[in-house]
Amino acid sequence: MNAPFQLHREALVGIAADSTAIFAWLDDHRRLSAHMEKRSLMMAGATMKTELDSQRGQAVGSVIRMKGRVLGVSLHVEEVVTRYEPPVRKTWETRGQPRLLVIGRYRMGFELSPAATGTRLRVWIDYSSPTGLAGRWLGKLLGQAYAEWCVTRMARDAMNFLTRSNHVWNQELAGDGGNAVRMGCRGCRPGGRQGVCSERGGRHGQRAGC
Repeated sequence: MNAPFQLHREALVGIAADSTAIFAWLDDHRRLSAHMEKRSLMMAGATMKTELDSQRGQAVGSVIRMKGRVLGVSLHVEEVVTRYEPPVRKTWETRGQPRLLVIGRYRMGFELSPAATGTRLRVWIDYSSPTGLAGRWLGKLLGQAYAEWCVTRMARDAMNFLTRSNHVWNQELAGDGGNAVRMGCRGCRPGGRQGVCSERGGRHGQRAGC
């Protein structure tokens, strides 16, 4: 990857649906960022509001803005779509210097590819640490967990919505260098512990959130 994005996280999941349907679901940025509009521990109980331009994030050059307050600090980020190839891939990245707490500038996207029993979805983020002494300290402490949470939630939300019966094929990951979040177990218990599959009792990666 190219500077200034020195860090990387990704989530891989298999979905029993075609790429056109999956791309259409992911192509709605309000839906894609819904996890940031809900109060959660990773958001320190705060929320971010998504604002779209007239192209709604669905064309190269379209701009997405997010604003909010976390722990009394005003945050904002502006993203621009840089690659748009339905129903295969989409990429967007920050424009200017974002005001975020635990990560700095980033490039993010998703890719879809055929699989034996559906479609393989990969959601990824290349990112840098925040600027400033405090930002670098927070980034080192929480940046990886936050980036992992973002890609995992995006992949998991798509999987849960598009595979209502939870019949998701097992995804075997090879050569991920420890950067991927393994998801896609079959028969996960509703409300079960994160990453614990009821079939064979196996664990599937970090924070899989089955």
